[in-house]
Amino acid sequence: MFMIFISSISKDRLSALLQWYKQEGLTPKGKKTGGRKNNTNSLSMDDVKRVLMFLHSYAENNALLPGKVPGFKRDDVKLLPSSHTHVHVYTQYTLSFEGTGNRIVGQSSFRTLWKQLVPYIVTCRPMTDLCRTCQKNNTLIFRSANIQEEDKSRRLFQAEEHIRKVQLERSLYNEMVHQAKVTCHATGIEELHTRAPCSRTMTMHYSFDFAQQVHLPSNPLQPGPINFLVPRKCGILGVCCEGIPRQVNFPVDEAHSISKGSNTVVSYLHFFFERYGLGETDLQLHCDNCSG
Repeated sequence: MFMIFISSISKDRLSALLQWYKQEGLTPKGKKTGGRKNNTNSLSMDDVKRVLMFLHSYAENNALLPGKVPGFKRDDVKLLPSSHTHVHVYTQYTLSFEGTGNRIVGQSSFRTLWKQLVPYIVTCRPMTDLCRTCQKNNTLIFRSANIQEEDKSRRLFQAEEHIRKVQLERSLYNEMVHQAKVTCHATGIEELHTRAPCSRTMTMHYSFDFAQQVHLPSNPLQPGPINFLVPRKCGILGVCCEGIPRQVNFPVDEAHSISKGSNTVVSYLHFFFERYGLGETDLQLHCDNCSG
């Protein structure tokens, strides 16, 4: 016990040392595990420079607009379109260096170098439709400084009740999507393909919606000079099979666009299920509250 206290080691460690010296004599015990090893797979400086060069070149060719961007603190931020995710950029990186003989770093190392060396190159967040009811309730709450307490409580209760209903609807939607994914996994469905109607006894979930104000050429930030031009309008209806998930988009040029009424939506959905239907017997559809 005195030796354990003086050497500040455990009893198991002392027993292992005694057994070692009895077998090997007065020779130092080597350390078998731990410590820093010479990693032959570590990145060289040339590998890092090639990744950095590619990110700079990619941002110069695909970034939207330089300067101050709402939602970002940096002034030198370079904003990539929302479709240019980390996976998409990494795929372009592998294609550009494929067959050149240079080393292609892994996807995790590529992400780490991106975040550490060029954090000002970011991907734009996808924009969604705003809930009119939430916006209206928030405005009423913000403008309730000089009104009666009863009115304040009523406005707050109205907002909370709306959020509660939205959470119930969202939980139902998430449950439907989960069941659709389980069904596709169990039946081995990985792609959209044509099947005879009602040929599979299963339930599948689909979501569809129109894209709002899509112009050609498209720029989600709407720069100033675009106000002096008249871009070509293009309507898009997207139908997504949530179980796989895969989406089919219907681009409609402004010269052929009629309306977004019920006849138009039914025609698109009929074409979709005729060409891409999975042969399900039951459908679950989600869409917004548009007139169609």
